[in-house]
Amino acid sequence: MTPLSEIRLGGRNLNSQLSILAAGTVYYTIILVLALSHLESKFIMDGFSHVFTIANWGTFAAPMGRHVLVLHQLLPVIASNLGVSIRGIMEAYVVGDVLFHFSIFLCLLFVLKDKWAALFAVSVHVFGMCYNHFMMVGELHPGSMFAIMALSIICHWDYYSKRQKTLIVPAAFFTVSSHPLALVGFLVSAWLWRTATDRNIGLGYLKLMALSLVMLLFKWLLLDAYDQQTVGRTLRTFSEAAVVLLDSSYLLNFTLFFLFTSPVVAAMMLFGVLYLIDRRKYVTVLLFFAFQIGWMILVQQYLDFTYFSLSLIQSMMHDRYLFPMRFVAMSMLFLVVIPLGVRKSAWSNVQQYVFASWALCLPFLFFSAQKADTTIADFRNVIHIAREQGIAKGYYPVEEYCDDAYIHNGSFYATFILSSIDLEQACQILHASEETMMDLRHVKTDELLLMDGNIISTKMLNEKHFHIQSGTYKKLKYRCGTSF
Repeated sequence: MTPLSEIRLGGRNLNSQLSILAAGTVYYTIILVLALSHLESKFIMDGFSHVFTIANWGTFAAPMGRHVLVLHQLLPVIASNLGVSIRGIMEAYVVGDVLFHFSIFLCLLFVLKDKWAALFAVSVHVFGMCYNHFMMVGELHPGSMFAIMALSIICHWDYYSKRQKTLIVPAAFFTVSSHPLALVGFLVSAWLWRTATDRNIGLGYLKLMALSLVMLLFKWLLLDAYDQQTVGRTLRTFSEAAVVLLDSSYLLNFTLFFLFTSPVVAAMMLFGVLYLIDRRKYVTVLLFFAFQIGWMILVQQYLDFTYFSLSLIQSMMHDRYLFPMRFVAMSMLFLVVIPLGVRKSAWSNVQQYVFASWALCLPFLFFSAQKADTTIADFRNVIHIAREQGIAKGYYPVEEYCDDAYIHNGSFYATFILSSIDLEQACQILHASEETMMDLRHVKTDELLLMDGNIISTKMLNEKHFHIQSGTYKKLKYRCGTSF
């Protein structure tokens, strides 16, 4: 009988594929169990607004022109049209999320037959956004998955069939039409690989330059209002941020933040840089450092890392901004360092190291849900207090936010959705900013104020899936930490 280790499929060792498949399946199964057990915490940002639209109208809620979200929302939209409950729609959303990532993993492993890309995809899921992991951020992680698919095709262009090469079209499209940070990670990773690899391997310089320019142009045409507002809301100019970079305390605090949130990725980065220097890949190293330093300056335009605190580490939105740094560090390892330096005989050892890194990260997934769970508990507390006071439509000012709660504009939908799940009296409590308070003056008693000044008739809602009383918005007498 032929040993399993000697069986080959499509020129690839079957044993390697089976072991990767088994490890990936176990990982995504654990993720699914954890996600379902923290179901409500998955939706503390825009996810609640997506559920609101899907449940009420049975249609896709893909805001800001990001078409990749449609792939995430297919199962919940089907569930909504079948008359499933709101909680069932949320469960379908989570299941669809895991199935999407698992399907990309299978495509990389068995269609493109790229074991490095398959491991890379899972590792991005593991380490990409540790504190964002239990949030339905939606468009960033799917975009990064398609970016990995595009990178695989670029790296193995000469070895793929015409059918496999055609996957570059959807991969590039969904990378571009997702979050801009996914596109940033893709472009830098592609050029890191190109400068470190022989010219006769994969997609050449001219073709890669043409593809990069087309994707950048396409993204410029697809820039939505959210992207433009983000750029326009910088806290400081680029020159001011560059000056801050020279501050030793900023460098120390930023480094501590990155190490605390990305210890494994930081180790990958150090190992990869030392290896490339040893291989005299100086251009690649310079490009890598130029991006990492440039991104630190860019982040400093929007966020303040001049001090270090554990509460800042737990900020999920701040963690998102570091995603390209992690993505590029991992791509350097999986696309450049390992393929260049690992002999076939050592492949199983590297594979075991990768599996071990996933296992080491799994306990951190429990911590990654902590902030979201705290926020959901605060929302539940708000609902309890509102019902005690007989308030269906209320608000409390930003000054009274609980310290550990994460409040986002999308959370305007949160109390509405969570109170509807209870099958009791639905209510909506706004976490009101000054702008919201101004908008409240223009809201009629039979209207409901949602995110970004979106006003909807309660009569229309009551004819659909949700039911809420008419009336004016009343100030909630709110107190943190109430047990019920």
